[in-house]
Amino acid sequence: MTTRIVNLAIRRSQSVFSRATFIFCDNCTKPLHNGILSLPSFSTLASVKSTSNYEDDTTAPVSSTSTNEADATIPVTFVSRDGSSSTTVNAKLGVDLMTVAVDNDIDLEGACGGELACSTCHCIFDEDIYDTLPEKDEEEDDMLDLALDLTETSRLGCQIPVTKDLAGIKIRLPRDDY
Repeated sequence: MTTRIVNLAIRRSQSVFSRATFIFCDNCTKPLHNGILSLPSFSTLASVKSTSNYEDDTTAPVSSTSTNEADATIPVTFVSRDGSSSTTVNAKLGVDLMTVAVDNDIDLEGACGGELACSTCHCIFDEDIYDTLPEKDEEEDDMLDLALDLTETSRLGCQIPVTKDLAGIKIRLPRDDY
């Protein structure tokens, strides 16, 4: 069987790119690698080369996620920094909140592209939602120390994956008028 290896540079912001590799077989639309069913809605640059890495389908890992689950979205509302307006977007399950914001032109920078190296994706949650989020680790806590308008319910958007439990939440963007 002939396979294609697709190397992608995925633009996450003005100057930040993430890299990913996907393996496709001839006549298939799903990658055989990483369990990802479709490319994210980022602008992409791709280079493709053919190779014969797998002799049959049993030697390559195959995703078990259905297309319907991969395309599922929930509504998420971002409240502007001054609180005067809000924008509700459809957030794809499994994608982090920073990526959701950047992809929907929300005023959230995400300068490091989700590498936990800055605090520009700082989000503020209602306390009841904050208590349901995955626990933050020490690295995230250290980055939050650098954030403006820090609150007890502050988190970095790059560390919060979209789940069904977050449907309908409101996320306040921190003030930056200091």
